[in-house]
Amino acid sequence: YAGEADIGRARDAWMFEPPDGVFLAARIDGRAVGCGGVCRFDDTRAELKRMYVEPASRGLGLGRRLLEALEAEARRLGYVGIVLETGDR
Repeated sequence: YAGEADIGRARDAWMFEPPDGVFLAARIDGRAVGCGGVCRFDDTRAELKRMYVEPASRGLGLGRRLLEALEAEARRLGYVGIVLETGDR
């Protein structure tokens, strides 16, 4: 079951839209090769979700650039911290 181990509420697409969240895509030549989002976790913190870079595009610094952009967006949305879910294993 997708989302079974989520630490916060279930995540629906609308939760990644301002003013509570954002979802970003990394593109190479117009093709999406990575993504990630932040959404509201509680009153002051966002939750980082769905961070991914396709295997063929890893090693290019896209993950770091996505994370930096998501951190900046979280600050812009007024969050003072970010919760990271790492899975249940």
